[in-house]
Amino acid sequence: MSNADAGDGAKRSQFWALYLTRFAEGFGFITLITLLGTYAGCWSR
Repeated sequence: MSNADAGDGAKRSQFWALYLTRFAEGFGFITLITLLGTYAGCWSR
Protein backbone atom coordinates (compact mmCIF):
# COMPACT_ATOMS: atom_id res chain seq x y z
CA MET A 1 0.00 0.00 0.00
CA SER A 2 1.49 3.33 -1.02
CA ASN A 3 1.00 6.75 0.50
CA ALA A 4 -0.80 7.87 -2.65
CA ASP A 5 -3.52 5.27 -2.04
CA ALA A 6 -4.03 6.41 1.54
CA GLY A 7 -4.19 10.06 0.49
CA ASP A 8 -6.74 9.30 -2.20
CA GLY A 9 -8.94 7.46 0.28
CA ALA A 10 -8.79 10.37 2.70
CA LYS A 11 -9.72 12.83 -0.05
CA ARG A 12 -12.56 10.57 -1.17
CA SER A 13 -14.00 10.25 2.35
CA GLN A 14 -13.68 14.02 2.87
CA PHE A 15 -15.52 14.59 -0.43
CA TRP A 16 -18.41 12.35 0.61
CA ALA A 17 -18.57 13.94 4.09
CA LEU A 18 -18.81 17.41 2.53
CA TYR A 19 -21.29 16.20 -0.09
CA LEU A 20 -23.61 14.73 2.55
CA THR A 21 -23.27 17.83 4.71
CA ARG A 22 -24.27 20.12 1.83
CA PHE A 23 -27.17 17.82 0.94
CA ALA A 24 -28.44 17.87 4.54
CA GLU A 25 -28.09 21.67 4.64
CA GLY A 26 -30.07 22.09 1.44
CA PHE A 27 -32.71 19.60 2.52
CA GLY A 28 -33.13 21.35 5.88
CA PHE A 29 -33.40 24.76 4.24
CA ILE A 30 -36.09 23.61 1.81
CA THR A 31 -37.99 21.93 4.65
CA LEU A 32 -37.78 25.11 6.74
CA ILE A 33 -39.08 27.29 3.92
CA THR A 34 -41.91 24.85 3.21
CA LEU A 35 -43.02 24.61 6.84
CA LEU A 36 -42.56 28.33 7.47
CA GLY A 37 -45.34 29.13 5.02
CA THR A 38 -47.64 26.63 6.72
CA TYR A 39 -47.01 27.91 10.23
CA ALA A 40 -47.02 31.61 9.23
CA GLY A 41 -50.67 31.13 8.27
CA CYS A 42 -51.42 29.66 11.69
CA TRP A 43 -49.75 32.51 13.56
CA SER A 44 -51.51 35.29 11.68
CA ARG A 45 -55.00 34.25 12.81
